[in-house]
Parts: sequence; structure tokens; C-alpha cells
Amino acid sequence: MELNQLKYFVLIAELQNLSKAAERLNISQPSLSKSISRLEKELGTQLFDRVGKKIVLNEQGRVFLAGVQESLQELENIAAVVGNFSREYRVRLNLGIFWSQSLIIDCLKEFVKIHDNVDFNINCNIGSIEHLDTDYFDMMIYPKDADPVFKKYKGHIIARERFKLVLNKAHPLASKKTVDIQDLKDEQFVFIQHSRRRIEQPYHLCLSRGFKPKIKFTTNSLESHRQIIARNLAIGFMTEGNLEFYSYHPDLALLEIEDEMFVQTVMIGFKREKHLSETAKIFKDFILNRLQINTSNSV
Repeated sequence: MELNQLKYFVLIAELQNLSKAAERLNISQPSLSKSISRLEKELGTQLFDRVGKKIVLNEQGRVFLAGVQESLQELENIAAVVGNFSREYRVRLNLGIFWSQSLIIDCLKEFVKIHDNVDFNINCNIGSIEHLDTDYFDMMIYPKDADPVFKKYKGHIIARERFKLVLNKAHPLASKKTVDIQDLKDEQFVFIQHSRRRIEQPYHLCLSRGFKPKIKFTTNSLESHRQIIARNLAIGFMTEGNLEFYSYHPDLALLEIEDEMFVQTVMIGFKREKHLSETAKIFKDFILNRLQINTSNSV
């Protein structure tokens, strides 16, 4: 059992209502119910009885509540004495993200408001990892079918992002709103090189459209990618989810691509259930609920 689990239990005991407790915690009622069920399973006993629309502590629950409240108070007292330590037991989760995803960062902002004892390691360059360990990352955000390394993972679709063409405002094409991919055959490109053998998806999409892009630069850095284009040394591609990094640059223009194939499907996946800690399960439930993901539609 973990600290968040015990706090959930105490809140439910006080409110005697699952839906009100879930609302206050900003998580779904089924997620909260699962957390309490896991706690009861770990203890080997039921803690609540249902009385009408309320759920009330039974005898075992009252005994457990007294012990939990005493333990939580003792933890606060210890933290107060130590002073320099956190007032709560800290848990760290590992997240793997294929470049930056503002959607997930927004979710993290809401999660830490409720669970400020949870810390995160965020690797935003998992595309460069040759052999990904799926049981290391509690959660991964990755592109479906963009790279063979990700094809074996099962996850849920969270977005379909179009690729945009990024170029300097002084470029002859910059005055257009849209561009035909065939008009780029003679252009020089900068591509994101995820690893020694893997280059970003638009390169392969260009090949599928009958031409081999002229690669002037490759880089594994978004900042270098942006600066090369801003200095009019080459043109490049970027997905809608990362455009904020480019849209505010005064020297850059963004064009729609007139080709429906230039789309990236973004997936979210989690560590196998048996390897998830209790906090990771709470985080998973929060993310799935926040993004309104139907877990029956995994691919």
C-alpha cells in the first residue's frame, strides 16, 4: 500500500461518498473504486459497507482508519522535525516521450496539484534508444508505425497530428498557405536523426511519394533543427504537437502540406499492469480519464 492510497481511504471515510471523493481528487469514480478494492485485497478484508447511497466503515474499516490516521499524523510530525525533508513520502515515475508533447505536460500540471509527492523522470528522446525496455518506463508517448522499434507496443491513440512544412520567411515558398510535396523535390532538407539508423518519418513519406529528399543536415536536437531553418540553410518538417516551439520564431513560416499521408498517429502506452506500482496505477487511471481514452480500443 502507498501513501496516496491511504489518503484516498481517509477521504472516502470522511465523505461516505465515492463520487464526491472522486470529484475532490479530480479522478474518475471507477479509478478511485479500483484503488480502494486493491487496498482491501491487500489487507484481505472489506473496509466499507453500503448503506443506501452512502458507503460507511465497517468494524474492520474503523480499526484501520484509526491506525491510518495515527500513522499519517506521525509522518507529519516526523517531517516537521526533520524540516528539510518533504512532508510526504516521495515517489518517482519514469516517462518516455517521443520529443515534446504539450498535451501530456498539461496533464502533469493537473496531476501534481493533487499528488505533489510524485516526482518524474522525463526522457523526451526515446526515439534514439536502440533497445527500449518497456518495463522501465511507466508511460510512453510514441508515434504509431513511424519507426519499426515502436510497432511491437500496444497502446491507445491520443492524437493524429499533421506534419507542417517549416521554412524561413525569406524562402520563395513562404508566401503560400499550402504546398504540394512534389514542389519540394529540389529543396535541401534538415531531418531529425533519432539514432544512427533511424531518421524521422517525413523522409520515408517523401520516398513513398516518388522522390528522395536532398539531406543537407541531420540533427538530434529540436533547437538545432529550428535554428538551421531559421537561418535559411534548409527546410524541414514538424508535427502540430511541437509547433509551439517554432511558431513564435520571427523568421519562420509554417505551411500546410497538400497530402493526407503526412500525418503522425500519436500513441500512449503503459508498463505492464503487473509491473506498475500503486502510484503508477493511480497515474495511469488519471491520464486515461483526463484524456478520455477508451481502453477497449487499444492497438
